[in-house]
Amino acid sequence: MGKRIVFLIAALICVTDPAWSAGGTAEGVRTPVRVAFVDNFSPSFYITTYAPTIQYLKEKFPEYQFESLEFASTDAMWRSSEHFDFVVSSSGAFAKMRMQMGLDEVVMRKPVSVNKASESVSGVMLVLDSRSDLQTIGDLRGRVMVAEHNRTFGGYVALLDEIARKGYDPERFFAEERFTEYQYPDSISLLTLGRADVAFLSSCKWEDLIRRGRVKKDTLRVINERTLPGERCARSTVKLPGEIFATTSSVAPEVAKNIAIALLQMPRDDRDWEWVLATDIMGVYDVLERLKLGPYSYLRDRTPAVLFKRYRMQITLGVLLAVFIAVLALLHIYRTNELVRRKTQELTETIQEKESLIGQVNRTQQYLHLLERTNLVSQLSSMFAHEIKQPVTNIINYAAGIRMLADMGRGGEPETRAALNAIADQAQRVADIVERVRAYAKGRPTEMSLCRLSEIIDRLVENFRLGQSSRAKIVKSVPRDIVISADPVALELLFLNLLRNADQALRNVRAPVIRVSAASCTGYVRVSVSDNGPGVPEHLIGRLGQPGAVPEPSGLGLGIAIAVGIAEKHKGHLEFQNRPEGGFVATVSLPAVSQERPAPAGEPVSRMKQPEEFRVS
Repeated sequence: MGKRIVFLIAALICVTDPAWSAGGTAEGVRTPVRVAFVDNFSPSFYITTYAPTIQYLKEKFPEYQFESLEFASTDAMWRSSEHFDFVVSSSGAFAKMRMQMGLDEVVMRKPVSVNKASESVSGVMLVLDSRSDLQTIGDLRGRVMVAEHNRTFGGYVALLDEIARKGYDPERFFAEERFTEYQYPDSISLLTLGRADVAFLSSCKWEDLIRRGRVKKDTLRVINERTLPGERCARSTVKLPGEIFATTSSVAPEVAKNIAIALLQMPRDDRDWEWVLATDIMGVYDVLERLKLGPYSYLRDRTPAVLFKRYRMQITLGVLLAVFIAVLALLHIYRTNELVRRKTQELTETIQEKESLIGQVNRTQQYLHLLERTNLVSQLSSMFAHEIKQPVTNIINYAAGIRMLADMGRGGEPETRAALNAIADQAQRVADIVERVRAYAKGRPTEMSLCRLSEIIDRLVENFRLGQSSRAKIVKSVPRDIVISADPVALELLFLNLLRNADQALRNVRAPVIRVSAASCTGYVRVSVSDNGPGVPEHLIGRLGQPGAVPEPSGLGLGIAIAVGIAEKHKGHLEFQNRPEGGFVATVSLPAVSQERPAPAGEPVSRMKQPEEFRVS
């Protein structure tokens, strides 16, 4: 109702002008010129644009009698039997009526603040700044929206298009849509009162309200802001063409030419807009196609005729493709028959060559077996060189100790005999390692015996101290009652590799600590060797135990592969992981000995401990 009153006031301004109300010219009856417009503008448009334009044309052409016709919608205009010469509408309404009514754009309204008429209008989505739950367009789904009118192109239709651009269905996006019809309470008031979650406005409307003191800028926030530097008004959509002054097919050519020239020459005076030549409006058709409006409303239907109209190009291409495929199929059938004849002949020749190929395959398999044995010998050689280094180093250390005692004149003292015993012990250990390597090479089964785990750990820690210069503090926590069935030498090699790798990882650690602990679980004994080093990269943990799979600088190469092999020989397995508090832990799980079986008695498993003065720190 308020909008109609504004229009009537604007029309009254025009009618009360003497030149407008005159009954004719000096020569007689004036030529009628009827201007129709669709009621999808804000009230200010009639005062600031429509009325001044008609007033200007009336003064410019006193020989024309201008009449205005108002229509509530594009459908109402299409169904009307009224005759009219020109149409004033939004670019969206123009695109809807263009094909149906044979309209041609003459000029387009362009605000002086924009560079191109095709970028005249846009919309802005506003929410309360206090609504932290509303940050993106997706957050508005299922909310309440308020707008001024459901046919405003910039303030409503363009904003629905922005929702469609984000992949949502604008028709099912909001829980409720409210329209103020330009009456009070307006959109901003409903938003401020909490009766709506988001308000749709035409761009610059918000800035006008701020300038008039109707709302404070910091109380509202723009959703999906697209504002570029230098733009005066905030916006949430792309820029689209504004209002269009168009002609119908029934207007006299001379009248159309005169009106077009006059509008382009219309003085701007103090107005912030002007009429310019109509430019690109393809963006409007893109909007209508996404929203399935106007000339694209048929997209809402799913009848065969509509589907053909929508996909006629694809269907035509499909039919042509089907014909092309059929031709290719016929050619293929002919070619296949010819190939079958030729292949039959070739198959006969192939069968004759089969026997010779089988012989060649057998020879190739024998060659592969030879390569596997060669590779096994290479791996065993590497393992032998890797593991023999430790006892040989111990022998060298003991021999050096004996020379020192001899130089000091203490060659016959108990320390000398202890060192000689240690040398014999380490030499025996070398022989044991050699024997184990030979057993692996020949595939002989491993000889198992009952062993105290604590004695094996004590011995390997002692040998480790003798054979390496290490700063690490070794903390042992191995109960003495844990008994396992194992090859003690092989098991010592397993834990020695884990200990050596842990020590290598601690070279740059300020206070290095290695912990060796054991615990009995249900059916298993779990032995862990952990450190407080930097750990191992996660992408390498799964590759540990594969020979050559881990780069040598990590300190986890062939030794881990040997340890994995020994664990599997004992029907156990190794697990690797980084510690949450930092460092790395390797855990060996071995089958436990039944509690009914007695612990090994008699001579302890571990060999004689070496004199303190010969231990290498």
